[in-house]
Amino acid sequence: RCLIPVDVTGIDHLNMPSFSAAYPSLSEQPANVPDAQKGGSNFCASSEWPREELRTLDHPLGKVAVIGHCFADDEVLRNTLEQAAALNQPELLGKLTGNYAAVFLEPHRLSAVSGLAGPSIYYSESEGRTTISTSPLSATQSAPIPDVRYATARLIIPGAEGALLGEHSSFSGVRRLLGGQMLQATLHGNEVRTYEELRPDPTVTLAEAAERLRGAIGNALAARIGLGLPLSGDFSGGIDSSSIAFRTSEQMEGATLPVFFSHRPGVNSGDEPYVERYLRLNDKLALQRVAAADASAQFSYQEFLDTPRPEDLALAINISPNGWKYLDAYYRAVGSSGTRIHLTGDGGDEVLSVGTTYMADLLRTNQLARFAKEGIEWARLNNTSPLKLWRRMATLAAANPSEILRRTAQQLEGDRKWRDGNGLWKTLGLGAAWLTGSACKELAGLLHERADQVALPEGFG
Repeated sequence: RCLIPVDVTGIDHLNMPSFSAAYPSLSEQPANVPDAQKGGSNFCASSEWPREELRTLDHPLGKVAVIGHCFADDEVLRNTLEQAAALNQPELLGKLTGNYAAVFLEPHRLSAVSGLAGPSIYYSESEGRTTISTSPLSATQSAPIPDVRYATARLIIPGAEGALLGEHSSFSGVRRLLGGQMLQATLHGNEVRTYEELRPDPTVTLAEAAERLRGAIGNALAARIGLGLPLSGDFSGGIDSSSIAFRTSEQMEGATLPVFFSHRPGVNSGDEPYVERYLRLNDKLALQRVAAADASAQFSYQEFLDTPRPEDLALAINISPNGWKYLDAYYRAVGSSGTRIHLTGDGGDEVLSVGTTYMADLLRTNQLARFAKEGIEWARLNNTSPLKLWRRMATLAAANPSEILRRTAQQLEGDRKWRDGNGLWKTLGLGAAWLTGSACKELAGLLHERADQVALPEGFG
């Protein structure tokens, strides 16, 4: 039995609490630890996580660090740690309420547990040394080498960082744990396994789900308010950001919440009337307008590549260079106001709205009347032909992920002309047309590889 050499590093090197402070030396190694391991085992961290989001506990059989918002109190966390150690089930540390990840260090094993929804955990392995981090750049053990195929896929294929390439990262050799996965590192190597899958619960009604969501949002906001750091929020006039701002101001007990509205001079987005209307309903919101000029006139690719946080490159690519420039300017303005935590409504559309693809499942389960009726309603909403929508959903109902990936790879290897094909080609559109031949071959090879591995999880349509 031997301690695993492991570095647990955080997002940035700031003067924040470290795991090495909680675990000063790990000198209590078993007497029979090989000399090569003595003095080489560290459990340390540097992080910009707020202090309240780094919790550590000791146990005779191991030590645990919880990163993020875990709503279990110390007693529950300690009981869970004892169960995880006694039952040899570290995954129990990932099943508490909250938005967090857990790292469990035992004398013979390291377990990194990624919650269903929590901070991303990245890891790499080299010469028997395992490094884990909440940042892909910090998880590299040598000079970082960009993963070109991953960057290309994220640039060309919307959502590639999901089921297609979710376990990849911006850097070669650095992998990411998906929600509900656990990494176990021992002297014999690393093993990643899924301990829980995110899937819909058919027993929960819409009303119950709504109540749970309200509670989860309230808890999340209370946790951030409780940190005692300067807060601010987006205020775009949309339902998502406005709801977050209103709920936050309700829980702040008399304090005023600074909110930011971004607008482009001379451009009428239609949001302004809603912003003004919502402000009249809440006197605890202090609006600050940020004027954002057209990013395309200022943008240069060199500036894009010289972004001070290279681990953000994949995110910036996914947004698009001009979109990144625009958001960068906006958040610089927010940061200059003195805020430490900025609340956004981003992602609300994905949580609270549904795409038309569920109609393919209606067809597959012979719900023909509903398929026809809702196809007409969706077509009216999207100002398109019901026939066109029905045809697309019928094509999707007959396909599977592997077939779609192979077909798209074949199109990338072909003439690369835009067409209304049955693969991802319609989604890729003109974006693939400017890829070099070698980039197309690289991406096609990646899609062929993934076609043999990708499958819909059980319970999903």
